[in-house]
Amino acid sequence: LDTIFKNIPNIIFLKDAKELNFIRINSACEKLIGYSNKKVIGKNAYDLFTKEEADFFTQKDKLAFETKQLIDIPEESLNTPQGIRIVHTKKVPIFDKDGEPKYLLGISDDITDIKKAREKERTLLDLIDSSSNEFYVFNSSTFLFTYVNKGVLNNLQYTFEELKHMHAYDIKNEYTEESFKKTL
Repeated sequence: LDTIFKNIPNIIFLKDAKELNFIRINSACEKLIGYSNKKVIGKNAYDLFTKEEADFFTQKDKLAFETKQLIDIPEESLNTPQGIRIVHTKKVPIFDKDGEPKYLLGISDDITDIKKAREKERTLLDLIDSSSNEFYVFNSSTFLFTYVNKGVLNNLQYTFEELKHMHAYDIKNEYTEESFKKTL
């Protein structure tokens, strides 16, 4: 269990319930925040992060204990040695057999690169969508359209609702399903 905790790729931390001091962090957490496990143990968020970050983290920690349930934080901004990183965190309060709060388990994923990729994808789709050129995306098995840009809608005078029930070869009279497959 110790080896799994230390080496799992998710960022994992454990805090005591009373002072919200870190009891343990794993290697992924060390790498993200730039502090070793030894430097973090016994410290709280205010010892390690900016006041704004610590306020936010502490508020969510306390909320987990107040609600006695998992708190899902889709995006948290964290200033790290690698720059600002965005993490998706889940905080789980842990209680003893008498219902007294004991620990807070945090599990995070660094989603910075995913967010950047989605933003680039959104920018590209916005550019493609605003083009007067026709851009089509269709399923390679069924040949049904999955995406068309505004250029297609304007030039062909179909709605996307109509097009998504049509095959890629349906919009050109010169194509049959077989002749269209040969063009691929």
